[in-house]
Amino acid sequence: MSTSTEVTLPSMGEGVHEATLVTWLKKTGEWVKKQEPLLEVSTDKVDTEILATEEGYLIATFLQPGEVAQVNQVLAQLSADPKAQPIVPKKPVAAPKASASSPTPTRNGAKTAAAPRQGTPCSFAGFVRASPLARKWAREHGVELGRIPGTGLHGKITRGDLDQYLQEAQIQGATSAPAPLLARLSTEQREGKEYVEGVEVIREKMSLIRRKTAEHMVHSVRTSPHVTTTFCVDLHAAQAYKKQHEAECLRTHKSKLTYTAFFLYAATQALKAFPYANASVDGEDLLLKRDINLGCAVAIDTGLIVPVIKQANDKTLFEIAAALTDLVTRARTKKLKPEDVQGGTFSITNPGLYGSIHSQPILNQPQVAIMSVGAIQEMPAVVNGKIEIRPLCQVGLTFDHRILDGEGGAKFLATVKQVLEGL
Repeated sequence: MSTSTEVTLPSMGEGVHEATLVTWLKKTGEWVKKQEPLLEVSTDKVDTEILATEEGYLIATFLQPGEVAQVNQVLAQLSADPKAQPIVPKKPVAAPKASASSPTPTRNGAKTAAAPRQGTPCSFAGFVRASPLARKWAREHGVELGRIPGTGLHGKITRGDLDQYLQEAQIQGATSAPAPLLARLSTEQREGKEYVEGVEVIREKMSLIRRKTAEHMVHSVRTSPHVTTTFCVDLHAAQAYKKQHEAECLRTHKSKLTYTAFFLYAATQALKAFPYANASVDGEDLLLKRDINLGCAVAIDTGLIVPVIKQANDKTLFEIAAALTDLVTRARTKKLKPEDVQGGTFSITNPGLYGSIHSQPILNQPQVAIMSVGAIQEMPAVVNGKIEIRPLCQVGLTFDHRILDGEGGAKFLATVKQVLEGL
């Protein structure tokens, strides 16, 4: 390798231009192997590790935990010489900001008028795209990001958008800020200790992924009226099918055939039959998705992440099982890319793996439905007039009552039940 190598923030996927440093995995002066994890960063969607592109001693780092870096920004310096002098990294070139004289976007060759900025709630659907710096600034000022029009790529909210919003709110004479997504408690300090209602507490900062999940869940509950319906499913046929074909799946697709894969497959068939469960609500419009992209909630050390199986509508049961295994493995080893958790149209959560019988999850906006799977239990069931012991499971559908009614939710689960019991 050359005398020194600059470690830069690589491209994090389409539409992702910055990331927040979570932690350095190596200390200054340590030897780093090529392709060894060097640091961990967080984007709006995923935590991931950055690997060393060359081997060498870690001479210097140029970013502290919590600070934001742009793509191609120099993060660290490696060198074969442990006594190499630290470099002075060049500052990243900021992307040019749109001005009033910038050309307006076009659609079908015709110019469209630029929408005026408003310091009032905007109409949007889905997870609020915002830079880490904008999120930090919004929390400090108690501003709900969903109220701010974003001017960044794909409507992403930047720090400049937030500054503009605050300035306009002040000009318009706003006397109070909107309620923040994560409300603060009133605590008391006594003799160097902190108390809530007389009880001593130890303050611990949320991880980035936990904080983002918390904000997303509060936003979802404020946005959609949630309704849950539950069916009991007999997995006797699925159990027999799994036993008969699991060796074939392992041989042909290098993957275990798990029960979660069966539920994902059954949900896909139900979504084909009931496309309104595979949609979003945008004001007074319904957005029906052409692809079925299944998000499957995975618990990791820092919280919950939902990687996405893309175009499940074109996949067989074995292919869904293989895609699931790949995503879960990479989620738990922090190898996911931002695009692996984007584009979901429907989600499934499986708390039954931990013994939960029934749950009522919160929608993953802008999705309008999420299916929950309870624990599989050997229980008595009446089969053809006789009592038999069967593997039973409660499967629930939580849905957005703006687009689905009770009948639609029940028909969806009836299809899931029919697929699983008819294997």
